[in-house]
Amino acid sequence: MTQLEAKAQQAEIKVAVMMMRSYVKKLMSKFVTTTAIKNADVCEVEYKDKQNQVAAVDYAFEKLPFKEPVLEHSQFIDFQQKMDCDVNEALYFVYRNAS
Repeated sequence: MTQLEAKAQQAEIKVAVMMMRSYVKKLMSKFVTTTAIKNADVCEVEYKDKQNQVAAVDYAFEKLPFKEPVLEHSQFIDFQQKMDCDVNEALYFVYRNAS
């Protein structure tokens, strides 16, 4: 192996390590608190510690508009599901758009 080939291989390894660390950090950002990963090496993050974990499901239910009336009645909009709809879902859109 020439010196040039060895340097190229080392560069590829560094890129692979950088990409793996970036992937893990991005993954952790979804489920681990930012304070736990902010200044730590990704291999040293205490991701199993309950204090560092993000309550992702709680967050989703708090932030996503599941109780939004338009979304609750949206089954009526899908042509494939209209036959399964309750008349109240159709009436919601009739009354909503009547004004």
